[in-house]
Amino acid sequence: FARVCYEEALKHANKRKTFGKTLVQHPVIRFKLGEMARQIEATHSWMEQVAYQVGTMHPLEANMKLGGVTALLKVQCTKVFEYCARESAQIFGGLSYSRGGVGEKVERLNREVRAMAVPGGSEEIMLDLGIKQMSKLAEMAKTLVEQAEQENAGNKKQMAMARAMGVNTDVFGDANAFGDPYWYQASNSPFYNESHRKLREYVRGLFEKEIMPHVFEWDENLEIPREVHRKMGSLGLTSLAMGHPYPVEYGNIPDFLKGVKIDVFHELIVSDELCRCGSGGVAWGLVGGLTIGLPPVLRFGPKAMRDRVAPECLSGEKIICLAITEPTAGSDVANIRCSAKKSSCGKYYIVNGEKKWITNGIWADYFTVAVRTGGPGMGGISLLLIEKTMPGVTTRRMKCSGVWSSGTTFISFDDVKVPVENLIGKENKGFKCIMHNFNHERFALCAQTNRFARVCYEEALKHAHRRKTFGKPLIQHQVIRWKLAEMSRLVEATHAWLENVAYQLSTMHPLEANMKLGGVTALLKVQCTKVFEYCARESAQIFGGLSYSRGGVGEKVERLNREVRAMAVPGGSEEIMLDLGVRQMRKLAEMAKTLVSEANQGNEASSRL
Repeated sequence: FARVCYEEALKHANKRKTFGKTLVQHPVIRFKLGEMARQIEATHSWMEQVAYQVGTMHPLEANMKLGGVTALLKVQCTKVFEYCARESAQIFGGLSYSRGGVGEKVERLNREVRAMAVPGGSEEIMLDLGIKQMSKLAEMAKTLVEQAEQENAGNKKQMAMARAMGVNTDVFGDANAFGDPYWYQASNSPFYNESHRKLREYVRGLFEKEIMPHVFEWDENLEIPREVHRKMGSLGLTSLAMGHPYPVEYGNIPDFLKGVKIDVFHELIVSDELCRCGSGGVAWGLVGGLTIGLPPVLRFGPKAMRDRVAPECLSGEKIICLAITEPTAGSDVANIRCSAKKSSCGKYYIVNGEKKWITNGIWADYFTVAVRTGGPGMGGISLLLIEKTMPGVTTRRMKCSGVWSSGTTFISFDDVKVPVENLIGKENKGFKCIMHNFNHERFALCAQTNRFARVCYEEALKHAHRRKTFGKPLIQHQVIRWKLAEMSRLVEATHAWLENVAYQLSTMHPLEANMKLGGVTALLKVQCTKVFEYCARESAQIFGGLSYSRGGVGEKVERLNREVRAMAVPGGSEEIMLDLGVRQMRKLAEMAKTLVSEANQGNEASSRL
């Protein structure tokens, strides 16, 4: 019903004209459509995930495990339906208030919202039931894990019997309700195999030992020691952050993954586990510049450049960053001003200009830089690899609200002589190279952001069990359980969509993915950052004043509240992503309609396509 509201609104927006143009040509209407679409897609992905559990679990297992999940899923569905009913009515205007006619479906569905929200359990009861049941299940899981570790013969027999019945007993991590992705908590998934489980265990142990104890120190010191970069490289984790296809020929990977087909779910595990540290600064400090600065070199750089730069960066010996944003050009990439003019001898580009908000720039050895080599617009942009040692390059650290240990930087280029051999791709074709990595960049940001939302939720959940007010733990106050339930339903729906997109990225040809997933990843990014912002705020409310103090019990929540905007703006602001998402998905739909129509008419070229 939510999707019907959205689709009716979309069709109406394509037909209805106001002020001399169709509704869909007004940015505010595309914004509304994008907001509806992102929530529907996240919800449907979660619904498919639950359908998989129901279809693969023994009925007794499903009854035990899925009560809390389906309760929260129902709230997710009815709240999204209510939102879409309202927004579609706004797009239809008075036509949504007339029974029959063009707005018939939207008018009727607006009357039926409460009919879906109340039966089967009201939203208020479902929120409370969901978090209580999942907390109870988590306690059972913790007990099972503890008993299994004690090597009690009776417990082992019980576990063996459960497995013989096909019951999933794979509990990993701290077993806090929704504190980890759903597949960690004895649920089934079609996406993960033994190699993923080994990687999960490997990185959890590694990050808890090498990263987690030092996060506060590194953030306060504004830097991650270079030896940590080298260790990440030597242990084979940097290659797994680079996007499909993974550059295993240039970088190390863990021994147990050699010979395994690496997919996007391996990358998702590494990113998700790293971001348990609750610091965008540490996550970006370790792989932020690498994941956006090196891919253009790998995809479009000449072989000599790839062979020299890629091994150095993937090993952690050198650091690379991407330098696109300027003081006057952010998301509007086509308007960059930093210039690169050929020298009279033709052997160099002379680069002049400035770059701003460059992640890892303060200690980077290489800069993948967008420069203007031609006329205005996207057709005059090229990419150059500039080295920090080249005369005329200066860097200055920027003081930002958050992500302190990521090295956000202001860069100046003053008559920098860059050899023409350092051109990445073709001259004046750099915009295509930049766009090529945007899907992966946004997906990586989404993976980080949703784990940060989950960290906020999990920290609040643990605090609610410890902290007492009015003679009882916070968790025993219904309003606190509601807050936790609202956070968990949003995080779970978003992660299900994240896995859905990971599957598309893993199975599509790169050209197909670039064509089909631009709009999807744009909307997914908005979904992730809005959920993160909500969870950051609500977790801070549960922590109270402790969320406003640097360090201590509320350390992660305080830091993540400062870093919300750092996730919401880079890679495309929410406003631009909503507009881009709807425009790209409309364009793709029109292309599909045309191809099908021409193929049905016997058009040979369309049939071949």
